[in-house]
Formats: sequence, structure tokens, C-alpha cells
Amino acid sequence: MKNKKLMLTALAVLMATVISSCDSNSLSTSANSNAMVNEKEWKEILSSTTNYTMEMSLLENDSFIYINTIYFSDDKVKIVSVDNSVLYTIKCDNNSAKDYTLNDNGEWIQNGTISVSFDVYVAHQFHFIPFFKDEYSQFNFNESTNTYELDEFSYTFNESNEKIDFSNINIGFENGKLIKCDYIVTVQSFTLETMRASISHIGTTDFELPELK
Repeated sequence: MKNKKLMLTALAVLMATVISSCDSNSLSTSANSNAMVNEKEWKEILSSTTNYTMEMSLLENDSFIYINTIYFSDDKVKIVSVDNSVLYTIKCDNNSAKDYTLNDNGEWIQNGTISVSFDVYVAHQFHFIPFFKDEYSQFNFNESTNTYELDEFSYTFNESNEKIDFSNINIGFENGKLIKCDYIVTVQSFTLETMRASISHIGTTDFELPELK
């Protein structure tokens, strides 16, 4: 009888352990599924993300030094550099772009003529998220961080044949929304300067434009 009780106790402990393990796996799977997207969702989200804040840091002597913050707010962009200088870019009705800077009289004036469309111009201002939209199959989902990761990726602009190299790409989603996109980028046109981008305030970035002339 005593041995039978011991066997029943051991069996109960084993069953409790199995149930606990199943519950834990179920929770883990649930958490991972909230952070995962399919290829169609991936492409749609990365193609349409035009509202976010990005901090850029430049690699100097093996350390990344902050250089500017770029605010992408759909049809307008604001760049604030480390010296507090500001550049505004706005989208016009015909999809052209205009830049505005502050002159010595404290007036916001147009900064020359831009010969390319707003979309192309903004892409050259480090709006790189759409560049990853066709690379779903290249990324691996890391279950420990609930993010998609890719070690290296290169993109070439069709207009200028300019090559951009990305590394340490880390993209995160939650319930079908983009919540994270960090990477290191090396742009050849900038004498192979290497920068780190950290993105935040996705979908909530906004700013008021000053009076522009």
C-alpha cells in the first residue's frame, strides 16, 4: 500500500510538471505569434511605414557618436543636427520636394531646387525601412528576442547606382504593427561612412512646420 501511494504521488508530480511545461510552451508560442508576421504582412507594413523618429550615430574611432535625429511624418521631414541646426523637407502637390533652412535673419527660406521626387529625396535622407520589404525570406526569427534578424544586406539605388550596405538588422512587430527597426548602415557616397540607426515613435511622430517663405 505504501509503495502504491508513492507511485501515485510520483505520477501526480509528473503530470503536474507536464501540464506546467505545456502551459509554459503555450504562453511562449502565443508571445511569439504576436511578434510574427507572414510575408504579405511584412511587405505591406514595411512599404507603408512613413511615420517614425530615427536617431543617427556616426562610427568614429570604434565608437558611435550621435549626429542627428530625423523625424519622418508622412509628407514632411525634420532633421535636427547635433549643433541644433534644423532642415525641413515638405512634399508638394506634384510629389516634388522642397527644403527649408533658417537664414541669418531668422527666416525659413527654400534651400535651392530639388530635381527628384519627394519619395526619392526622402529615401536619400535615410528613409530605408522600405528597402527591406522584399527580403522577408532572408530574415531569421529569433525566439529569444521576438525579432527578425539579418546579418548583412545590400541595396543599390536605380537612379544613381549608389550602393548601401546594411548589417546587424533587427526588426520587431507586435500584433501586426512595426515596433522596432535598428541597423548599421554604410553609405558609399559618404566616403564609406558607417552609421547606426535606431527607430522609435513609430506611427506617433509629428511636428509643426514654422512659417515658410
